[in-house]
Amino acid sequence: MRTDARRPLRHALEVRHESFVDPRFVELLRRWRIALVVADTAGTWPAMEDVTADFVYVRLHGDAELYVSGYTDAALSSWARSVRAWARGRAPAGPRLVAPPAPFRPGGRDVLVYFDNDVKVRAPFDAMALAHRLKLGPRPTSPGCARSRARAGPTSARREIGGLCPERLAGAPCRRGQSKARCNPRHCALRAGLGGHTQRVLALSAS
Repeated sequence: MRTDARRPLRHALEVRHESFVDPRFVELLRRWRIALVVADTAGTWPAMEDVTADFVYVRLHGDAELYVSGYTDAALSSWARSVRAWARGRAPAGPRLVAPPAPFRPGGRDVLVYFDNDVKVRAPFDAMALAHRLKLGPRPTSPGCARSRARAGPTSARREIGGLCPERLAGAPCRRGQSKARCNPRHCALRAGLGGHTQRVLALSAS
């Protein structure tokens, strides 16, 4: 594979078997700086929130029903608190830690949040609702409005939520040669400065 420039690769691993719920597995990931995916799968697969790398990747597959259910206000507020802590370099303690918490990282961590609860097109609304809680975008009015914005195309989505293309978020020039960032309406990529640490926080949706 060839790229237009030398770019570092960061790896993340999402587990789907109880045998991975083992402190030795967490330490192995930390040794090789591979992120353990924080996956909310409505109880289908293991829920682990151990920080194992210099970034955190969260995949939200559904609050109560896999790929289907949306996230309540309380659930989104809880995820927002975790995102703030991760972005500030902290590792929130809780029952979902398998190994001892990761040490504080003074420079903070990048946090990527991907909503995959797309069966009923809840993902765009939940992504924008989380972004609003992180002071990254306007309050979405309803899931129906989120669906309308997703269908409206890149210009409308960018106007509504201030989207940035992945190249610009990564600090690279836009490969399309555009003077302004362009955004896929399905991917609401947002930048945030949290607690003095300018870290990238992405709220992505699958629909």
